[in-house]
Amino acid sequence: MIAKINARSVTYYPQQFLINYPHWNEEKFFNNPIEPVKPPMIFACEGFKFAVMGGFELHFDPMWEAITSKVVDAVLVPSASTFESHNRWRELIKTRAFTHNCYILRANRVGEYFDEQHAWKFYGDSMVVSPDGEVEADLGNTEELLIVDLDRKSLTDSRKGWGFKEALRRRK
Repeated sequence: MIAKINARSVTYYPQQFLINYPHWNEEKFFNNPIEPVKPPMIFACEGFKFAVMGGFELHFDPMWEAITSKVVDAVLVPSASTFESHNRWRELIKTRAFTHNCYILRANRVGEYFDEQHAWKFYGDSMVVSPDGEVEADLGNTEELLIVDLDRKSLTDSRKGWGFKEALRRRK
C-alpha cells in the first residue's frame, strides 16, 4: 500500500500488479483485489505533477497510458528488487523515462533477508532518470541519501525535442 499524507487528507493507493512467481508470490501473500486497471496515484507539488506506482507496475503499458494522458512530470517508484535483476531494472526505468519524457525517481530497498530457502540480497541502486532516459544520479547498495533538483526546462525541452506526445496528439 502506498499512502500520500498531507495536512488535510490521507490517500491510499493499493498496488494493482503484484508478482506471482513461485519463489516470490506477492499476490498470494497480500490480499489486493484483481480489478480492471486504474491510473496510478497522481498529485501535484510545487508545479510538478507526480505519479506513484509500485515497482512491478512499471512493466504494464496501461499504467503508462495514464502517465501520458495525465501529462505526468515525474514518477515515484518504491521497489524491493533482488535476484541480480539490477541491469534489467535499470534499462526498463531508463526506457520508460525516455519514451514518456518524464523523470523517474526510484527508491529501491537495500540489505538482506534470509528465509529457509533463500538469501534475499536487495541491491539498492536508487536513482533519478531524466526525461531523456539518462541516469542523472544514483546510489549504491547501502543506506544513503539522494537530493536532486527536477528541472522544468529540461522536461519541456525533452518533450518538445522528441515530440512523442505531439505525434500521438495528431493521430487522435
